[in-house]
Amino acid sequence: MALALRHAALISALTLTAALAPAPAQAARAEDTTAPVITSVGLTEGQRVRKGVLLTPEVSDDTAVTRLELSGPGFETVVRTEAPWRPYWLTPAGEADVPVTLTAFDAAGNSSAATVTVHVDNVAPRVGLRMPAHYVRNGIVPLTVQPWANADMSDVEYVYYYANGEFVGVTGAAPWTVDWDTTAHSGLVELWAYVYDAVGNVQVTETLVTVDKLAPTKVTVGYPATDGYIGQGGLLSVDATDDLSVWGSELVVGGQVISRNDIASTGRLDLRWDTRLANGPVPITIRVSDQAGNVTEVRRTVTVDNDRPVVTVGASQGAYLRGRVTLTLTGYRDATALSDFQGTLVNSRQYYGFDHADATRSVVAETTQVPDGRYTLGWRTTDAAGNTTVVTRAVTVDNHAPAVSLTKAPKNRAKVTKKFTVTAKASDPYGVAKVQLLVNGKVVATDATAAYSFTVNPKKYGKKFTVRVRAYDRAGNVRYGVTRTYRR
Repeated sequence: MALALRHAALISALTLTAALAPAPAQAARAEDTTAPVITSVGLTEGQRVRKGVLLTPEVSDDTAVTRLELSGPGFETVVRTEAPWRPYWLTPAGEADVPVTLTAFDAAGNSSAATVTVHVDNVAPRVGLRMPAHYVRNGIVPLTVQPWANADMSDVEYVYYYANGEFVGVTGAAPWTVDWDTTAHSGLVELWAYVYDAVGNVQVTETLVTVDKLAPTKVTVGYPATDGYIGQGGLLSVDATDDLSVWGSELVVGGQVISRNDIASTGRLDLRWDTRLANGPVPITIRVSDQAGNVTEVRRTVTVDNDRPVVTVGASQGAYLRGRVTLTLTGYRDATALSDFQGTLVNSRQYYGFDHADATRSVVAETTQVPDGRYTLGWRTTDAAGNTTVVTRAVTVDNHAPAVSLTKAPKNRAKVTKKFTVTAKASDPYGVAKVQLLVNGKVVATDATAAYSFTVNPKKYGKKFTVRVRAYDRAGNVRYGVTRTYRR
């Protein structure tokens, strides 16, 4: 009986112990206090990354890793709850240093974290193709890229160049230049540059250039006055044609460029002779270029004449002119021949020119083509080199006759037996030269002083005679007054 009771008590104790003991899983959680160990985040400190990155972290635990979290500013947390533990990280836009934290959890809820800071670069190099010009000539042309708005190019790794889709070359070092042989191209060419940085971002940039293989043609040179002659301060007129566009010109004397011009700034190719050389023959070179730099040269020897002509003219200061006037060079002395002679009339409002010289060295000025008035009369003489001398005289042009009338005289058809007086008045804007008395159409008296007075003696003439006055202005214009008839 006692043995039975002891056996029952033992069974009861074992049953109670079993009821109070924890379950196996709970026991494991209660006993696991060791956090997972992160040996590697799958990224290294300072590593450069872009776009999507597949991480292969190294994580271990004394029991088992049950969860990984990849977190940081600017992107959504990436969670993995089963092996393989390879989170795929979509990096944030732009370029910046980003701290990335990897957190590992085990079944007991233990966790550990590790953080590395990496450089996220999702920005392609900010560069563009740089060309020396939009037009290039046949031969070797350097291709290169340049930053936009002083952007950083320190992370550029490679630049690949293409022309019309054909590979030109690749460079992996600054200044990022390759030589392009344009021989196989002509006309419009599309150039491309593919610029890669260290993490594989690429900037694609393109431009258009024109390959011009032909130099300007039909270059002509005009001289100031006579072909092959040049003087001080002369202008050489230059013209040329090109398959695309003529761009500029240069004048070379003695190996030195003494004048240049370009279409862009002046719209002309003309060249100024701005040098002083001794009179005589001088070799010169004229260069005409197109936009690509192709050059055509024209060489010749010209005659230099720096001296203005010495001339004399046949006219006096203060002369009065009317009608057709011949202007003549009475003397010409110069190292080169007379090229041109022009007569001019100039006042404060108008310029009138009368061309041109002939073998007689004279020109005809039609003063009736200009208004009456005070002028400067000029003899403009140009030699073969374009040097000009102007001789001037102050003159008055007057093509209108003066006004004249009788102020005192017997009435028309009056009978006169004794001497009588005739007086007249005359006027002209530029002065009256004289008034004459005509009897029977013949001049019998002249008076140059106003008031104009004459005495007529009827006994000197027939039983019937006529009396008339006429006035001359200083230019020689004449006007007659009325005729009166008398008898005695």
